[in-house]
Amino acid sequence: METTTHRVDGHDVHEHVLEVPLAHGQPGLGTITIFAREIVRQGGADRPRLVWFQGGPGHRAQRPDSINGWLDNMFVPREGSLTTAATIRGTRPLITNAYQHDGLRVDGNRLLGRLISLLRR
Repeated sequence: METTTHRVDGHDVHEHVLEVPLAHGQPGLGTITIFAREIVRQGGADRPRLVWFQGGPGHRAQRPDSINGWLDNMFVPREGSLTTAATIRGTRPLITNAYQHDGLRVDGNRLLGRLISLLRR
């Protein structure tokens, strides 16, 4: 793995290039090179990472030229969210770190079931 690091708007941006098997368990199929961008929010070295996989065969992965509102939305502190939820009558927070975050593919049914159960209370 090759990693380069630079700063954007005060945040550390680590760009990784990795060589991975095209198909795990079938080494004869060869490898592909993938790119991953890891953004570490300023002052958040102890927080979970935001890893950004972008591009694909024949598609370029653009570097961010600025980090604007989308990064702030990715790193809302849990405590702040719970405090806000406590001020809104009828709000029932759902902590989602128990679910795999890949859209709805893996944990979709379980997450949907949980949301429906919250509505029925």
